[in-house]
Amino acid sequence: MAAKFWSLAARRGKKKALVAIAHRMLTIIYCMLSRKEPFREPQIS
Repeated sequence: MAAKFWSLAARRGKKKALVAIAHRMLTIIYCMLSRKEPFREPQIS
């Protein structure tokens, strides 16, 4: 998530990047809670 934040911050500014990352996190959390799924760490190949 940090890499995505800094990528967005470079292009759009820190405040807009912060809101975009917060939106992404809330979307993920909502989907997890509505499906009653536990958090899974992303698999790094």
